[in-house]
Amino acid sequence: MKNVKVYFLSGNNYHSVAETINSEILGLSLFGWIEESLGVKGEIIGDLPAKTGDEISLILRDSVPHVTVDYIQKAIDYMIYRDKPGMKIPGGYLLAERFEGDFSALEKYEGGAVELNEIEDLNGFYAVSKILSLRHNARLMKEGVIIEDCATAFIDKSCRIEKGAVISAFNVIKGETVIKSGAKLYPYNSVESSVIGENCSVRASTLSSCSIERGTVVGPYAYLRPGTKVGSGCRIGDFVEIKNANIGDG
Repeated sequence: MKNVKVYFLSGNNYHSVAETINSEILGLSLFGWIEESLGVKGEIIGDLPAKTGDEISLILRDSVPHVTVDYIQKAIDYMIYRDKPGMKIPGGYLLAERFEGDFSALEKYEGGAVELNEIEDLNGFYAVSKILSLRHNARLMKEGVIIEDCATAFIDKSCRIEKGAVISAFNVIKGETVIKSGAKLYPYNSVESSVIGENCSVRASTLSSCSIERGTVVGPYAYLRPGTKVGSGCRIGDFVEIKNANIGDG
């Protein structure tokens, strides 16, 4: 956003979702979600400033990680149109350069047809987590990843999934996981910081800090533990558990 300085309010006098509920959603910090959405880096401050000196200042708590650039831009346009020194918005404030420090006098921006609810408790955190997960999955779909049920696939932001990979319902994919093109994860897998090669398939299994190469089939109910490396064309059957092992090509 042009000419907008972003501040993140994180002091002992302010409610922090990270401290009271959870610090991350899909492996990304709450403030990190805001930075990604708005396309700018924020500066941490411990208290509300009397004056910032910026053309436009945006001050946010971590209770609105699902805020969008469209919402903020509409609030800015409204503030400028109404010639206001600042506006109260969910989770924080918008301030014009001429703002002089009286936060209590600021008008509340209602947001028109768009509602932005702050996280106040676990229910709110869960609702926002779902919003951000769906938003992330929609972005992956645009990049060519096939997600069969966006509502039940939970994929960390740090994962790298190639175009043409298929993710079925009820998969949890975390950490530095890499899933290559043509791979398919059937329902009910838990994968963390693992590499799944091209055209592999995994069924109802747990993979943790391991790798499987091209065309390997895993599961159902297999457990590949840290240090496991499986070559291409292998078959790891049901109820098999492997740790710290190198298995060659099948």
